[in-house]
Amino acid sequence: MRLEDERSTLKRKFTLEKRKLEENRNLMGGGSERTIALIGEA
Repeated sequence: MRLEDERSTLKRKFTLEKRKLEENRNLMGGGSERTIALIGEA
């Protein structure tokens, strides 16, 4: 039970970090379509 909680917390953190990285890349002129696709997956 505790392991599952830890796993979901890590997954949430990872998703947030990934989204942040994609947003930064997008601000620098990267592919906005890919960012939208990633947000859609999350």
